[in-house]
Formats: sequence, structure tokens, C-alpha cells
Amino acid sequence: MSCYEKRRSEESSRIEMGRGMSRKQRRCGDKSFNLSTNQFADLHDEEFKALLTNGQKKEHSLWTTTETLFRYDNVTKIPASMDWRKRGVVTPIKDQGKCFVGLFQLCVATIEGLHQIITGELVPLSEQELVDFVKGESEGCYGGYVEDAFKFITKKGRIESETHYPYKGVNNTCKVKKETHGVAQIKGYKKVPSKSENALLKAVANQLVSVSVKAKDSAFQFYSSGIFTGKCGTDTDHRVALASYGESGDGTKYWLAKNSWGTEWGEKGYIRIK
Repeated sequence: MSCYEKRRSEESSRIEMGRGMSRKQRRCGDKSFNLSTNQFADLHDEEFKALLTNGQKKEHSLWTTTETLFRYDNVTKIPASMDWRKRGVVTPIKDQGKCFVGLFQLCVATIEGLHQIITGELVPLSEQELVDFVKGESEGCYGGYVEDAFKFITKKGRIESETHYPYKGVNNTCKVKKETHGVAQIKGYKKVPSKSENALLKAVANQLVSVSVKAKDSAFQFYSSGIFTGKCGTDTDHRVALASYGESGDGTKYWLAKNSWGTEWGEKGYIRIK
């Protein structure tokens, strides 16, 4: 096959993918969420999985950073709704690019939120430091585990600000002295009890929470608005941060999750999940 024929074949395949996306959009018309073409529409399934999901790393647990002053098990008064964005606790949506750093970005989002709740200061923190330094079973831009990230920050004591350790989206970009600009501190992390939305509700009522999701499904890939009711599954491959919860006009309860795929995806970078 000539280079021209190969290119034409590739273009034709991508056009057919676009048509398939339109059909998916129509099929979901009777659901509570909408799909639309976005920046990922010209990617094959394998390309999308390789580009934006967490490599071959499989996560099956929900984790949240915590300080000793939070005792979620004893929480009895839970607000009917909570939106940490309106309280100035959430930094702007980021774009992970071609680095499997979504889990680090959303891990960082929970610490940014907790730091703001405690100190009153919202400081963007460095996921690049985690890409470069977190060890264990994590491999930087090649995928990793949120547990490794929390262990690293807990052991070090602090995490750098994004200003002093900016995001590059590649491995081993630079080094900094541990004591130089660390601005946010955590003393530990806690696992939210599995299969308990009530426990998760208590946690999100007090802070942002990092959770695992299955993102390689096309419904998640092309989500644009509404309350997502797609399959959750246990074969998770991506991280988002729960930034709020509430109830829609028709009485459907939802979680609002912050993603790391830029503002072109979803509801300006967010997804509402039933």
C-alpha cells in the first residue's frame, strides 16, 4: 500500500468513527446524559486508552486524604447539597496531555481543597513533583497508584506549589530540594469504606475525594452534559475528584466530579454521575 493509500485509508477510518459517534449520540437521546464529538473524536479506541487512561494500572479502591480533625464516621449532619467550587476550594480544570498524570492531578486536587479549607488559601500544587518522585509501583507518566502518591507526600511532609515546580507532562523534568517550597501538608490518608455511598457522602461533605472510574468506555469518553448513568464496573483505569453533590430538577441525585482532560470535555471539564 502506498503512503497516499494508507493515509486515505486512515482518514476514511476516522470519518467512519465520526459517523459512529453520531449514532451513539442518537442512541443516548432517551438517557439523562448527552454525548458529543470532542477533542478525542478522531482517536481509535486503542489510541484513546493509550493516551488518557492509566496505562495497565488497575485500581479498585476509593481513597481520601484526611487530617485528625476530621472524624467522618461520627458525622450526623450532612447538607442536602455541597459544591466546593462555590466555596473557593477547587482550582481550575487542568489538562493532563499525553502523560498518565490524571491520578496525580486529582490526588493533588484533594490536597489543594483540604489545604484551602484549613488555611483559607487556595494554592495550585505540583503534580509534576509526583510524576518525578513517586516510586513504589507507580511509573510517572506511564501510570501509577494514588496510594503511592499519598505515601510520598505523607513521608516527605509537604508538596511543592505548581509555581515552583510547574507541570511539564514528561518524566524527570527537574529536581528540587525537599525543604525549599513545600506549601501543603498532610499527615495521612484514609480509605472510604467500599460500597457505601453514605460513607462517601460524609467524606465529600467535608472535603474533595479522589475516586477511581472506568474511563475507557466510549460513553465516558464522549460525555458532554447531563447526569451520567453509564456502566461503572470494577475495571477502573482513571481518577477523578468528587467536588460536590446535589440533586437535579427532576429529583435525580448526582456526584459532580472534576476531571483532568481540559475544559472541552464534559461540562467544562466536569461530569455529573448518578
